[in-house]
Amino acid sequence: VGPNIGKWMPSGTEDPEKIYKCPFCSHTTVRRDYLSQHIRTHTGEKPYSCLFCSHKSSTKYAMNVHLRKHTGEKPYKCVRCGLGFAQKPLLNNHIVTCPGSRHFVL
Repeated sequence: VGPNIGKWMPSGTEDPEKIYKCPFCSHTTVRRDYLSQHIRTHTGEKPYSCLFCSHKSSTKYAMNVHLRKHTGEKPYKCVRCGLGFAQKPLLNNHIVTCPGSRHFVL
């Protein structure tokens, strides 16, 4: 594993001829940045720190989701009732039982 394996790489950083293999398990990917992220599941590295508390995350995405707890941001809105959610899976769960769903035709 090279010295820059933990560095963020721009989206689309892939070489279809190259397969990146995890040195800890059998996981493979064509994206170097995905491998860097995967390796953190083995090393426990959490390079992203919360500005508001001591929470640390292994991915930028996970940190952005965590930050919504502090900011109150709820970017995922139910089109049926307008209720907002910080994470898309929470919105998806809500849609199943949304009271507005009885009046909504797909």
